[in-house]
Amino acid sequence: MLRDQRKNIKYMNLVSAKNFLCEIGRIFESINSKKLALIYLIMAVPQAIFLLIATPPMQSPDAINHFMRAYQVYSLGNVGSYKGGAGGLVDTGIISFSAPLAAKLAFHYENKISKTDLDKSQAVQLTGKKVESAFPNTVQYPFYGYLPQVASFIILGRSGNQVYKIYFLACALNILSALFLTYLSIRKSVRTSMAIFTMGLLPMTLSLYASVSQDALLISTCFLFIAIADSMMSEPGGSSNKSIRLFAILAVLIGIARPPYIILAFTIFSPLIRVGEQHSLYKLKVRLKIFFCIVLPALIAGLLMFLRARGGIAVADVSAAGQLAELVRHPLFIFNVARDTLATNGISYIQSTLAVLGWFDTRYPNVYYVASASVVIFSLAVSTHWSVGTHRSRSFDSAALLSVVFAMLGVFFALYLTWTKVGASVIDGVQGRYFIALLPMFAASIPGIFSSGLGKSNWSSIGGGALMTVILVFPVFSFGMTVYEIIGRYYLSA
Repeated sequence: MLRDQRKNIKYMNLVSAKNFLCEIGRIFESINSKKLALIYLIMAVPQAIFLLIATPPMQSPDAINHFMRAYQVYSLGNVGSYKGGAGGLVDTGIISFSAPLAAKLAFHYENKISKTDLDKSQAVQLTGKKVESAFPNTVQYPFYGYLPQVASFIILGRSGNQVYKIYFLACALNILSALFLTYLSIRKSVRTSMAIFTMGLLPMTLSLYASVSQDALLISTCFLFIAIADSMMSEPGGSSNKSIRLFAILAVLIGIARPPYIILAFTIFSPLIRVGEQHSLYKLKVRLKIFFCIVLPALIAGLLMFLRARGGIAVADVSAAGQLAELVRHPLFIFNVARDTLATNGISYIQSTLAVLGWFDTRYPNVYYVASASVVIFSLAVSTHWSVGTHRSRSFDSAALLSVVFAMLGVFFALYLTWTKVGASVIDGVQGRYFIALLPMFAASIPGIFSSGLGKSNWSSIGGGALMTVILVFPVFSFGMTVYEIIGRYYLSA
């Protein structure tokens, strides 16, 4: 009798859990891209504000160089260069503000920020006196990647103003710009909505949004490009000229800022994107014309900027020509490079895509990386819900898949040529943040797993409901972890 009662209780618990997940599936079914975009803002804004306030100045990769580059753009210099290398004229106040904070904290987890440090930094003012300074690694980035930062200099960039206020305003405007573009991306996208939502809430992404880095606009603009491409794939009546022009403009912008990303333009060859008036025809010539109108300007502009700023990459024994010659002599060596690079840094790439903040000195527990990587995968599985009922609901897109795979390989190859010593078997300079902007494109290429049957009492609904619950709850847990790690890193002694 007692055993039967226990079985009944267990059965009722299973039924209750199943009904709960089915109900979540019904809720999921009612969430469209517009609602998801609003949920994104509700979750992202508090986290971004916390990072803005709690993270000490200059605590992001190459923060000093980005700030100097922004000042140079404000001073009407497009690509930084001066007789001693890559850089330009910088106000001495910016150097006095930036250098001490970075020197004390960067790569030194044991060092903490003090009230004295903050008081000293807040007392530094623009002097109006300029000195030549090198800011390598950022001089080749285009001016439009620094528009929020430039706006802060326009508003507060008078001699005698506190540099801290300019820096704080630059970060705040970067947040506003990046969150707005990400919000638009989620609203506009179809199959990639959940992937952009998830990637846009990662601690690494939000920490870049709350910095002076041009990565904030680059990542969010790339999200918008993917959303436009995604929506074009879902238009059964064919892509409008407006969509194609926007697709081309965004591709050029991200291609100049980070040349390997131009490979994403290959998605124009997707059969799901219908161009011209006769949508039953593939129109290869039209697609080739669009593709080359994107690639050629981006490559030419990017190459000219890189050549002018070539002094910015000063690594001993690095030669693009020498590296290519080595590959020609030993073409199979590239497989050794791939093997050794992934064996040495593969885990680091995953972690720094998800959450390695500051100057790569603020790491989360290993269990967090496993959980967040799982959530990213879950987001790819459920993203296709919004393509149900369209001509692509169960389609596989090889063009989108090839574009994102080769864009990622392009990042490795570009740094192999420009940042790695000739003959080395491990590629230097690759960071996980370079892949944040690319990952949502995978959702545009794969067929749906939980894209139908939601809201019904079946395994598809249960699976979709369970994954959706995890995806929507995880950012709350992630925020708590970020608060814990940031406070511990910068303010609490061990």
